[in-house]
Amino acid sequence: MGDLGVDFYKISHNAQNTKELKKEGTLLCLEVENLRLQAIIGILDFERITPQALLIDAKIFYYYNGEFLDYARIVEFIKNDLVSQKYGLVEELLLSLSAKLKAEFSEIHKLHLCAKKPDILESCIVGASLWKEFC
Repeated sequence: MGDLGVDFYKISHNAQNTKELKKEGTLLCLEVENLRLQAIIGILDFERITPQALLIDAKIFYYYNGEFLDYARIVEFIKNDLVSQKYGLVEELLLSLSAKLKAEFSEIHKLHLCAKKPDILESCIVGASLWKEFC
């Protein structure tokens, strides 16, 4: 009987947490597609000195409760970071940028970032993406 009480407490406690989350607002996704800029990205010698085209896509999930995330500020933040930094690997870019976005925009709940190098190979566009959920 004691075990049932503990389980019931856990269930009711989790249900309460879910209700509190819903009180925070509706989960929305702000999207940035095909942000194109020139940046230093890559590990090859010529990539370290010559900016190249970079395409960024982002899906930024947050709880909307009347307060919104300013997509113009987010785009400007991404552009400033990518132009001012000289990333080696696309993977490093994604990890660093996701942490910086969360630090700057604490409302972010979940994030999907995709970085592509459209001009590096003739036959295709290559890149990487990252999914990150923040607690």
